[in-house]
Amino acid sequence: NVINEEGLLSIYPNQKEQKVDLQYEFSPNKRRLLCYKNLENRRESEQILYYMFDERGNYTGNGEIALKYPDNRFRVRSLKVSNEGNIYLLGKFYLVQRIRDAEDFKYLVYKFDPLTQQGKEIEIEIGDRYISDLAFRVDRNENIYAAGFYSNQGTDQIIGTLVQKLSPEGEVLMNSIQKFKPTFLSQYLSSGQINRGRELKNFYLKNIVLRSDGGLLLVAEKYFITYNTYRDPYGYFVDREVYHYEDIILTSVSGQGSIEWQSIVEKNQVSENPGNLSYFNAIGGEGAYVFYEYKPRRQPENIYFNLISFDGDVSLRKPLLKGYRYGNSFSPRFCEQINNREALMVYFQNRGRTLSVIKLNLNG
Repeated sequence: NVINEEGLLSIYPNQKEQKVDLQYEFSPNKRRLLCYKNLENRRESEQILYYMFDERGNYTGNGEIALKYPDNRFRVRSLKVSNEGNIYLLGKFYLVQRIRDAEDFKYLVYKFDPLTQQGKEIEIEIGDRYISDLAFRVDRNENIYAAGFYSNQGTDQIIGTLVQKLSPEGEVLMNSIQKFKPTFLSQYLSSGQINRGRELKNFYLKNIVLRSDGGLLLVAEKYFITYNTYRDPYGYFVDREVYHYEDIILTSVSGQGSIEWQSIVEKNQVSENPGNLSYFNAIGGEGAYVFYEYKPRRQPENIYFNLISFDGDVSLRKPLLKGYRYGNSFSPRFCEQINNREALMVYFQNRGRTLSVIKLNLNG
């Protein structure tokens, strides 16, 4: 629905751009919509502006969430809204300007009730380990699942998984730390490197999926940037950024926090334009689908997909579309799963001049 009241989306001093820069999240049952913006106050306290809407698009309220942490040392990782309308925030607070030790930062979940305008901080205890990535989900009963990868050596490496289940009041219901098995590490490291305690680099958690049995599916991707320097026709040296999006790893974690299996979807995407790189994943009746634009050797460029079964088996790579041609561009960030059976796939044709949207049946 179109909101006609210009005054609804309030304009703060020096914050006019927030009218068009709101992010959004749906509740698990899709009946609440949270729109929000992280206000940039530099050295002042962290503040989040939010607006709430019901399933018919009617405006139900707005406000600000103010945290005690200084804006220049606090990073909002993500926001979620529960079926009851409570707002949950995952944040990372840097105790120092430069991280040298695992105790130099901490993660926390902040629960905010828009009705009472009261909030509660729930700290994530991670011990003496580095957490390179942490994501969270809130289930229909408002239990909080926080999951990520950990390292014993630094913030840019991973060696295992950390999973916590917390009650709405912050009670720890499950806390599990599992090291990657040598059989998985051997896909990227030699036996000597594994024995010396070498860890994986450049893998970043992109998504976690809640399972109906209380388990989780962690989806991560290998990503890094290289820089090439060349001289242009006028004699100036130019630095060129080259983006690398490589393998996707899927880690299945049981309801007790143990690693059940890990699967790898192999790809190697390289481009100066990252807009059409990376992937989109969706869950269907037969398992998890991973879609990505790719050009296999001696095969045409297309949007390809792999199906990962509930037991971790990875299917052969298959093309999705007929007639996909040069000049088309897949846009994973615009794709979305809309229910248990369907997903919307988005790509551009004619060098960006035509937007194409496909409704895909995930069950065949």
